[in-house]
Amino acid sequence: MCSLFYHLTFVYHYDVVWVTYGTKTVCHNDDRPVLKKTC
Repeated sequence: MCSLFYHLTFVYHYDVVWVTYGTKTVCHNDDRPVLKKTC
């Protein structure tokens, strides 16, 4: 459940950041490791 929860949170946050900055690379590199470490 933890992995799924953070995965869904990452996807939602990823979409928001992507729309805001228009750069997938920034969100992919900065946010994914943080979610993995937190979970």
